[in-house]
Amino acid sequence: MLNKQILKIIIPLVIVGNTGCSLFEPTIKEVDKLVYVTTPLPLPERPVLPTLSSSEMKCLSPEALNKLKQREILRKQYAEELEIIIRSTHVKK
Repeated sequence: MLNKQILKIIIPLVIVGNTGCSLFEPTIKEVDKLVYVTTPLPLPERPVLPTLSSSEMKCLSPEALNKLKQREILRKQYAEELEIIIRSTHVKK
């Protein structure tokens, strides 16, 4: 008998408790807009590279000389590309 009385009290409380949350609309907080800020990267100075004289390069085979020239061209292109990327972070306002 006591169990039935307890159930008569608990069941309505559980039903009201479960539906009570749905009576109110949930509030959605406004989220701040995320803004990315570009920080200017420092542009390092170009190094002074040592030069080679023609007498120093005489000992190289024509194939090695061509590889050295190609290597120098690719290195210069790569450095120029990196400088362009770094300068792109220097936005003028």
